[in-house]
Amino acid sequence: MNLLLAYSFVTYAIVMVSLIVHVIWEYIKGTNIDRLMEDDAYWERIEAGGIEYLLIVFIGVLMIAIFRKSAGSWKTMFQSKKVMNKVSFVKLFFVFMMPQFLGLILDFCGEGILNYFGYTMEMSVESAFATSESIGMLLYAGIIGPVAEELWFRGVILKNALPYGKRFAIIASSVLFGVFHANIPQAIFATMVGLILAYVAVEYSIFWSIALHIFNNLIMGDGVGFLISGLEVKTQDLICNLLMLVFFVVGILILLHDKKEIKEYFKENPKGQGKHYLWYFTMAGTLIFIITNFVVSLLGISKL
Repeated sequence: MNLLLAYSFVTYAIVMVSLIVHVIWEYIKGTNIDRLMEDDAYWERIEAGGIEYLLIVFIGVLMIAIFRKSAGSWKTMFQSKKVMNKVSFVKLFFVFMMPQFLGLILDFCGEGILNYFGYTMEMSVESAFATSESIGMLLYAGIIGPVAEELWFRGVILKNALPYGKRFAIIASSVLFGVFHANIPQAIFATMVGLILAYVAVEYSIFWSIALHIFNNLIMGDGVGFLISGLEVKTQDLICNLLMLVFFVVGILILLHDKKEIKEYFKENPKGQGKHYLWYFTMAGTLIFIITNFVVSLLGISKL
């Protein structure tokens, strides 16, 4: 947990240093700094490059490598359990995609509540569902980022929480995965998706959770976004919403069909003792991690 906290601070540090470097460079060029800070298009172009994020991922994987050297072999992280057959993969894929529609509903409700009090989280929603605009960002958001996140949350956090029970490890790692995104709409969605990814990593292999994560970001995110980018915005929204609805309905049908197996899994893996959750989420490292990312997530809320 302290390692994850350190990684979180490294992330913010690199972003801040990048911001300062760009400001200094523009100042040397004679750019009006006040106007620069208000130039949203300029900062969107900088963020779209993705260079800083690739650097963050590189440092993060290096930190994991150092941790694994002291904690044991990488093999323990990539051990396979059950064999993933075609039927299981298809079922898990549809259930994995279900939170897309649930997230849409929650975002709509959350935005309505905020609007009532004169606020909006539109900036957070746009950031959460934005497609990549450069090769660097595509590599980060579609492939490298998902691999790094799986190594962190399913490879390090989940694996080290497993001694306290599978359900505890799945829930704890998923909550932290959501918090890590420091974006309220994305955090809710990531927590729900994290439950499926954690289950897959525990019962099958982290290879499969990586595959699902990459498929979601690269194909369902950037891929679908690219294919419909030439259409009107309303048409794009309609297609995405209908697609999410289909995944949700099919996912519900799969869960209803397999409800006996799901109940058996819950019986075999009790939810864990309350003291474990209390201890885990009140550790200094965990509290600082949650508070820091929550404060950052509030930056995505603004007045109407």
